Amino acid sequence: MERIFMACVPEPSSEAFRAAIRRGLEALGISLPAGRRVFLQPACPWAHPRFAPHAFTPVALLEALRSLFIDCSIVVGAGSLPGFPARYAMQQAGYGAWARRHRIPLIPLDEVFDGQASRWPDLLRGIDLWIALPRLTGSGFLGFAGSARHHMFLLNPTDHLHAYPRLPEVIIQTLQEHPPHLIILDATQVLHRGGSWQANPSRSRSW
Repeated sequence: MERIFMACVPEPSSEAFRAAIRRGLEALGISLPAGRRVFLQPACPWAHPRFAPHAFTPVALLEALRSLFIDCSIVVGAGSLPGFPARYAMQQAGYGAWARRHRIPLIPLDEVFDGQASRWPDLLRGIDLWIALPRLTGSGFLGFAGSARHHMFLLNPTDHLHAYPRLPEVIIQTLQEHPPHLIILDATQVLHRGGSWQANPSRSRSW
């Protein structure tokens, strides 16, 4: 049975995120693993200082999780919208400098399928804890996407692109095939009118 924990974050800092996540893990009965392989999947559909300053998971949230799972082997991977290279988007989001500072592998998910015929990236194999980090946004294709739309960024880019004509069906199918172990839905800034295309957020201060 799925369980949900909601927390108020007074400010979008790594310390505040860490305290809220720790409370959530304790309330849900989830213990912090040691020596395990943890995959963090931030939201990074695209990033631009003017046109998309709030479309991606903030570095402060990644830092909060890194400090909580300090004894684990962390891998970070993100995909972007079709036509937007994930490597560029993650650099614009500030993930590159953060990952280099902590020696954390940073993987553009749209590049891991070269030479693969698989639907899902091989890096999911051997992962002990997969944490999805979607942002609460709307969608230009769905009235409300919640955290489900985020899951499609794991797909092979070709499958992702071809999924748009039947988006609700594909979202349900992908979640059934490969559900993450934990979803942390960042709602500190709820975006208007499709989210990633807008630069004017409204604050809700929760996740």
